[in-house]
Amino acid sequence: MFNLLIILILSSLTYVIDAQESTWRKELKTAQEYQIVNNFLDAGNAYANAFRLNTDKLDFAEKAAVCYLKCRHYDAVNSLLQPVLEQSSSNDKILYYSAIALQYKGQYKQAKALFNLFLRKYRGEDMDLMLLKVKRCLIHCNYSLQASNIANSNATVKHLSAVINSSKAEFAPQAFADNILYFSSTRSGNARVYRTVRQDTQWSSPQIPPVYLGILDYPDFGNGSFSEDGQRYYFTQCKSANDGSNCSIYLMELKGTSWSNPQLLPSYINVSGTNTTHPHVSTQLGYELLYFASNRPGGKGGIDIWYSTRKIGTSLGSFTLPKNVGPQINTAGDELSPFYHLKSGYLYFSSNGWLGLGGLDIFKSEGFKVDWEVVQNLGAPINSSTDDLYFVLNEAHGGAYLVSNRTTSTKSSTIDDDIFYVSLSKKVLNLSGKIMNTDSLAMPNTLLRLYASENGRLVLLDSLFSQDGIYEFSSLDADSTYVLECIHPDYKIYRFNFVVTAQSATYFQDVILTPMKEMAPIKPLSKMELYYLLVPQRYNDEQQYYELPIDAVDPVSLEKYSGDTLSVYYELDALAGLADRRRLYYDSNGVLQPIKAKAVAITELSHIERSKISITSLYAEDDSLTKLVYYKIQVAAVRNFKADKYTPLSDVGLVVLEKVPSGLQRVLLVDHLAGLHHTAGFERKSKALNILAYVLKNTRFKQAFVIKYKDGKRVGAGFRSWDESAGLETGALPDGRKIIDYEGF
Repeated sequence: MFNLLIILILSSLTYVIDAQESTWRKELKTAQEYQIVNNFLDAGNAYANAFRLNTDKLDFAEKAAVCYLKCRHYDAVNSLLQPVLEQSSSNDKILYYSAIALQYKGQYKQAKALFNLFLRKYRGEDMDLMLLKVKRCLIHCNYSLQASNIANSNATVKHLSAVINSSKAEFAPQAFADNILYFSSTRSGNARVYRTVRQDTQWSSPQIPPVYLGILDYPDFGNGSFSEDGQRYYFTQCKSANDGSNCSIYLMELKGTSWSNPQLLPSYINVSGTNTTHPHVSTQLGYELLYFASNRPGGKGGIDIWYSTRKIGTSLGSFTLPKNVGPQINTAGDELSPFYHLKSGYLYFSSNGWLGLGGLDIFKSEGFKVDWEVVQNLGAPINSSTDDLYFVLNEAHGGAYLVSNRTTSTKSSTIDDDIFYVSLSKKVLNLSGKIMNTDSLAMPNTLLRLYASENGRLVLLDSLFSQDGIYEFSSLDADSTYVLECIHPDYKIYRFNFVVTAQSATYFQDVILTPMKEMAPIKPLSKMELYYLLVPQRYNDEQQYYELPIDAVDPVSLEKYSGDTLSVYYELDALAGLADRRRLYYDSNGVLQPIKAKAVAITELSHIERSKISITSLYAEDDSLTKLVYYKIQVAAVRNFKADKYTPLSDVGLVVLEKVPSGLQRVLLVDHLAGLHHTAGFERKSKALNILAYVLKNTRFKQAFVIKYKDGKRVGAGFRSWDESAGLETGALPDGRKIIDYEGF
């Protein structure tokens, strides 16, 4: 009887064990099925259930953590792994996955501790690879601990209302007009574009615009961009939302009052088997410049940002072959959601390859096509420890929008993306104070000038004349450097450098002026003194020359010349026109002289000591000349001109600037001898094209082109071959036939 009881008990235990084993195996199979179709949330839950039913299988916990990290469920990673951290062995990555989750939650110190513990314990076969990954994570944590303490006081980030943001993913905001917002959402199961209208402070219930209904090829569509005139709309359609592949860019055009059916962009833009998405279109000089993100071959790694252009009004086949925007933007990581702000010249994009606060951060860089300045992180609160992307600026909406999976008081989950509004209003501060003498008495009739200190030079912002010894300047930016200058006829000029802080609305600064011991009578400057004012006397030989500025503006204070000073500047400007690169100097008699360019025959070039420039001679000299027609080479269009970047061009021409109404400056290359020939450029088209060939081949300015000028005005959009009608984007480039030695003047 006793033996029978024991057998029955053992049999029942065996049944329970078999049932438990069957249950965890079932969960494991379910997890694997979800993982195949990229349903990482349900796969993570199933792996976690399998681990709870069989706690000896730490690899189930690891697999759950990997799935949770892919769907960005960081709380689930921590709740699952924290209880088993002490069980971590030298061959598993539990410590690593837990540290990653803490990093994305912004708990950088705790994450660093686990990363370092993981490095001490882990001895897996991929140890070298994991060492590189963890070192990069530690760098990001250290950066974040420093950067998170420096808040962007000009930015406020607000979670948009529940009318727009649902429990699903909202992304790709597109600000349209002054009260319309397009955005994408998966609230209906598939990615769709929705439209909402702001009425006072409320947004209307989002609706799918009728233009999309019944004409699209695939159920998933979104992340689009309107052209500047609102006549064209570029957007993405994807064949499958599950495998994440085969997304392509389409175009719809407004024909009268209705939109055309979507047209697929050419196959050299939508490369088969890759993702082409996140289109953003910018209109410049009659061309559309399309930036987009793609994982096509030939990139820097991961997903890169590319661009292609076409002339407005031409066919889709007119788009140029896509070019990578280059290593100044793209990294071995992912770069996504490009947005080019034409007014400022900045490209905004998201990346996990540059140092950031966590996940994808939003960055900006000033430039154009492939020529970009140093990348800048936008910092907190625009960026967070989670993913931040789809940054778009719109002045009509008073700020910007971005997409993030961060948590807020109204958003508790990091699984889904939501849309946020960014207010970018600057804190405006005031500067005020009294002007006094050494006896603390008010000093009336004092002139005050306020300068901004920018990159080592002073920019005049404002001036006032104080009749009572009291002054005030308004609209100063917080944390900016200024110089205050006080001028009184009986006192020494006073200059005060200061930084306005954001601690209070008004910055107070009293000024004490020191009297002059001897006052010389004020008299107008003589002609020679004006010469010395514009060209300092120390420039007294050909090796110590002065390069006269192109504009009639003081290069230090940026004040425009006027009166006698302006008259003298015009005299010097005429003299500089006769000089090589506008270079002047005082000779031994104290007379201002131009440095003449030295004309050298081709046969004499072998005797010249300095290096020669090898120019491709493509075109025969054109003898038909007219002073009314000349040519210039445009190498760039910039907002902030930095002369040192264009030094390599000085051997083959003279660099000059041409301002345009948008605030940009065209950087142009003209003949060194243009002044002597009384023209403003190259007299011959052949010479301009030969110099262009050298510039394209030997310098970084791969977008340079020739512009014709007639009667002082630009003609056409530019060209790169003898056939001017071929334009810029047809691939027509100079192709050399022979090489000659040519001294570039």
